[in-house]
Amino acid sequence: MSSAGSVKSRPGKGLWTLVRAQLMTSFGLNMVVHEKDKKKHGRYIARLIAYLFLSLMVIGYSYGIGYGLGFLGMSSVVPAMSFAVSCIMILLFTMLKSVAVLFGFKDYDMLMSLPVSNKVVITSKFLYMYVSNELLTMGILIPMAVAYSLWTPVHAVDILIWVLAIPVAPLIPMTIATVLGAVIAAITSRVKHKNLISVILSFIMIFAIMLFNIRLNSSQESDAEFYMNIKIISSMLTDKMNRLYPPVRLFQNSLSEHSVLPVLLLILISVVWYLIFVTVVSIGFNQINSRLKARQAKAQYKMQELKTSSPLMALVKKEIGRFLSSPGYIVNCTVGSAMAIIFAVFCVIKGPEEVIRTFAAEGFSGFTTGILCAIPFFASALLGMTCTSAASLSLEGKNLWIVKSLPLEPKIILKSKIIFDLLIGVSTAFICGVLLLIAIKPADFITAVWFIATPVSFKLFTAVWGMFLNVKLPNYEWENEMVVIKQGGASTISVFSGLILGGVLGVVVLLLGFIGFAVLAAAVATALLLLAAAALYRVLMNVKAI
Repeated sequence: MSSAGSVKSRPGKGLWTLVRAQLMTSFGLNMVVHEKDKKKHGRYIARLIAYLFLSLMVIGYSYGIGYGLGFLGMSSVVPAMSFAVSCIMILLFTMLKSVAVLFGFKDYDMLMSLPVSNKVVITSKFLYMYVSNELLTMGILIPMAVAYSLWTPVHAVDILIWVLAIPVAPLIPMTIATVLGAVIAAITSRVKHKNLISVILSFIMIFAIMLFNIRLNSSQESDAEFYMNIKIISSMLTDKMNRLYPPVRLFQNSLSEHSVLPVLLLILISVVWYLIFVTVVSIGFNQINSRLKARQAKAQYKMQELKTSSPLMALVKKEIGRFLSSPGYIVNCTVGSAMAIIFAVFCVIKGPEEVIRTFAAEGFSGFTTGILCAIPFFASALLGMTCTSAASLSLEGKNLWIVKSLPLEPKIILKSKIIFDLLIGVSTAFICGVLLLIAIKPADFITAVWFIATPVSFKLFTAVWGMFLNVKLPNYEWENEMVVIKQGGASTISVFSGLILGGVLGVVVLLLGFIGFAVLAAAVATALLLLAAAALYRVLMNVKAI
């Protein structure tokens, strides 16, 4: 009784305890500090190193954008661009995970039994997401601020403005994304096929955000006009970002006027917005979660013939069932495939000439063959973002003992997870390749081969590569599946490595096309992908334990 009263009298302590527990679990810090098993400890250290490497990539990319804009004489765009880009990224990432983190989370019953209010639980979940997004915000804003300072004189008050803006930048986009997640959760909690509806609504929201981003960066100016009218373009981009996302204007005005008043107004608006959000969500919090935790019973059960299958196919069916039961799993692991299909459809609509002009300006006709052979690699980069195998082993979680207790060799279990990944990935790769063939209409058969062979080979590699990463960097100690799906070391490395590998190979093929070696480069790259997949597969089949 005294314990409960103590927690209630000090809600701030209870809030911090919940936030700290979630952060320690999701980032594996608890295991790094307390794990005694050297092998497991090494895995968590490797995961932290992977996070550090990816963080350095984000920092380097952000600095490069800021420096490039300054080099082009567009340094005035950097503040608005940095703020807008960070908000768009946060909006997209929070949208993908807010439903699983804030609504229908695994430890709902346990948290509700604690002597804390709904607001404390909601705030703890929100702060957990805030810390993750704040790290992303810092990785974007700080490097761009440094690049901005190289091209523009910076006053002392400007440094204060950047420092004040960084902590509040994630608040509004996070609450907007979470509200969208709440709407999806509220709608789907009242329908029978809530997982399907949730997936559809999530994709609608994601593609709406993508269209917003395209509109933000679109310009009707030709390349020549762009370089001749740098100041006009800078003003146009800044004005467009200010209109599409008003908080950008406050940040931009604060720097241009060297005054903290606009940024203080931004802080006030963000905090008030957050307080309204917590109050509104807490009202229907229990009802939404109760409905999400409920299960629909199927009526009119009929006895039918019992069907059997091989152990491998039984495990594949189990993977399919696990996949279809989780909207967050579906959305996060199919966004890349959806983007690849959209890219291919875009090529069909635009036609071969327009697609070639998209990748190379007039006068560079020598790049044509290189572009044709490189396009499948660019599509493959998007396909590389779809990789269920990088998370499927970790998703076994505390139920791993059930799988390990089966009279099966580890390679059968790993095979089932790879096959399930390929069921999604290879089918999408084939469809994407066919659409690209229709769009580009390559003149010779040899070039046409790569439109099918490259995406399929790339997907074979990423499926095995993802499984290899998950074996080396498993995470079975999770309370929320989105920690594994979205923030797991294996899944994160898999997504970024697939995206980077596809992009780098595409650029190499494109450049070699200028000297007439595009087809050969595409053939060698595709063959190397297959060889790498075969080598990794052989390693996996020799795994003795998982």
